Amino acid sequence: MVLAIPCSWRAPQRLVRDVRTAVLFLLLVAIGGANTARADSDGTFCAGPGYMAYELRAWSTASRKHELRIVRVGGKARIAEPVTSMLDDFQVHGMRCEKERIVLVGWDRKYSIALAQPVRVEIEAIAPGAIPAGYDAPSFSDPNGPRIIGIPSQIDDRAYAIHIVRRDENRVTPGQGGVVVHRTRARIVELDTTMRVTNQREVYRATRDETID
Repeated sequence: MVLAIPCSWRAPQRLVRDVRTAVLFLLLVAIGGANTARADSDGTFCAGPGYMAYELRAWSTASRKHELRIVRVGGKARIAEPVTSMLDDFQVHGMRCEKERIVLVGWDRKYSIALAQPVRVEIEAIAPGAIPAGYDAPSFSDPNGPRIIGIPSQIDDRAYAIHIVRRDENRVTPGQGGVVVHRTRARIVELDTTMRVTNQREVYRATRDETID
């Protein structure tokens, strides 16, 4: 389990302690085991000051388009509805959530999405395969990725975190071989000062079958 706060934004030490305490609580209540396979290549995400963002490819969205979804925390809605921006279809190799923008890195393009309204998407060509330092980002379905990541927030009496559960189920049909069912679920949770979960929102759920020869 890893608590990761983006290096581009330093949270107050009090808040860091609060989120770390929340993480310890979640470690006690988390269920599910480690996965052994990575799902289809989407679900890359990051956390920034007061929000988290994640991308979904066309096979995971109702729009059948590549989407970037941004969820703000700590405001009047506490965990707000996702705000969606459409993207070109590309494999995300890196991602970073900054104070005023989100940056996604593809094979030969860098996409910068401003958080201010109206949303602006700027595209910059980069050397093919040259992923800049500091853009490493986890995926919801990465078997070796973090299970819990804190979301920096300035709220005094609340802590927010992304909580990921991954589970494998082995199924065997006589005469037909076996299948490993990989299940992934991610949600944003809000905790109060007593470490009680006071709000939550699911942001990702995926199931993938892997045939065993």
